[in-house]
Amino acid sequence: MPTDSFDQDVSYRGGELDPKQQAIALFRYSVIADIIQLPLQQRGLYKLLSEKAEREYNIPGTLRRRVAAETIRGWLRAYRRGGFDALVPKERAGAGNGSAFRSRQLGVVCAKLGIALIHARPYTPQGKGKMERWFRTVRMQHLPLLAAEHLSSLEAMNRALAAWIEGEYHHAPLRGLHDETPADKWARTSAGVRMPDSNVGDLFLSEQRRRVQKDRTVTLDGVAFEVDAALVGDHVTLRYDPAKAPPKRTVEVWHQGKRIEIARRVDVLANCFIKRNSITRQLQVPKPDADELPEGLSLRQLVDPSADLDDEGLF
Repeated sequence: MPTDSFDQDVSYRGGELDPKQQAIALFRYSVIADIIQLPLQQRGLYKLLSEKAEREYNIPGTLRRRVAAETIRGWLRAYRRGGFDALVPKERAGAGNGSAFRSRQLGVVCAKLGIALIHARPYTPQGKGKMERWFRTVRMQHLPLLAAEHLSSLEAMNRALAAWIEGEYHHAPLRGLHDETPADKWARTSAGVRMPDSNVGDLFLSEQRRRVQKDRTVTLDGVAFEVDAALVGDHVTLRYDPAKAPPKRTVEVWHQGKRIEIARRVDVLANCFIKRNSITRQLQVPKPDADELPEGLSLRQLVDPSADLDDEGLF
């Protein structure tokens, strides 16, 4: 299989992607997203691969514009074997990546869920015809039915929309479905639909890679967090909900593909008194504060009254 020039020099550490690795994996997925359900031996597959090989792409990390058909076939085989993670380059990508990072988080989520993310071309509304037709149907058939009580809150509007979709829209024949109803279409073709598991929410978390400082802290959007002292000097991945304000976020700490802990916001006063052992990376228990020490003895109390003293009061 031909080797692409944008695969060069650093290994993927399980679960931790730098932006260059992520951009390459997303690019590879975008090339194969519409054929991942086709068997490798299906008739006509190689023709599709050849057509893709004739196209020009904005490939991250290289000035090349095309990808060989066998390379695309290798990506398809790798994805089926190991999912999105199998598309991550085993070696460092070369410099280069701008528009490749647009909507990166959305692209990662779709790739991990096996969803093809397709963007309409600028100034070509024909590519969004189905969505435009849906909006038109809502405006013409649903909005005129809304009463005052449906407009009292967003929750009430959502309930009314859901009731209309389930009660009417799903049971009406649609020309785009060859006069089949959405409910019938779903019942006939949904056997192969894979439902997400209970951890689907984790896929929507944003990720940032940070190096743990000597005082065992990392920063994220101006907020300092402290992590396990054993991670000092290592790189960790911070996962968090970007919709929440920085001071209110729960930040997960991941290292080598495993969740280590929930990061703690730094207590600046306590943190400055913590001592670290640079060899073992183990925390050293600080000595007790001065007010916890027993009171010292005065000079008078050190003298034994029964001792013999000379004339000047000396032993």
